[in-house]
Amino acid sequence: MDSTQLLIALLLPVLGAIFALNGLRLMLKHRRAMVGALETSGVIIGVRERPTVDGGVDHPVVRFTASDGQMIEFEGQTSVIGGAKLVGKPVQVIYPPNRPELAQIKSFGQQYLYTTLMIGAGLLFIVVPLLGAAYLVLSGQ
Repeated sequence: MDSTQLLIALLLPVLGAIFALNGLRLMLKHRRAMVGALETSGVIIGVRERPTVDGGVDHPVVRFTASDGQMIEFEGQTSVIGGAKLVGKPVQVIYPPNRPELAQIKSFGQQYLYTTLMIGAGLLFIVVPLLGAAYLVLSGQ
């Protein structure tokens, strides 16, 4: 194993650990923020297109009534497939007590998709280089 391969085999797991730990930190932060969260029903009232390199993606816009009677609108955190076809669809909404402006659609994708992807990518960056390095060492290369 030359020095470049060794450097990569050591650097990628470190970067992977940073990704995975940051994803875990964000997931735990979200879970703490939602302790005692209130749940209610809302409805998708529209979609907002967010520009991307390939064109754009649609994020649902949801309206619900908070426990204090206040009407709240918010945009979902992840894109949806179907866009305008979803308008009028009911969804479950969760929000921290006394903080309805932090509402989220109650679904795995809306709440944990990004953090799960960060953790998964981080674990891949840890495991794959270490397995490759172990293979090279054990095969005598």
